Amino acid sequence: MDKHIVNMKRFSLWFTNITFVVLFLLFLFIKDYFSSGIQSLITAIFIVTCIIVILSWIAYFVYAKRR
Repeated sequence: MDKHIVNMKRFSLWFTNITFVVLFLLFLFIKDYFSSGIQSLITAIFIVTCIIVILSWIAYFVYAKRR
């Protein structure tokens, strides 16, 4: 049962990450509709979120290996 719960958490993490990247790619295709300030803000949010996601994945796998 615990393995099933861990697999569901892992699936939701992957789904969230892939969805976020796809949404950012869609933004890149339509970025002409946004002002340059908003473009910079969205790009900065994307970079910060990617860093947080990478750190959370590292923390998750370190925690999973210790259990």
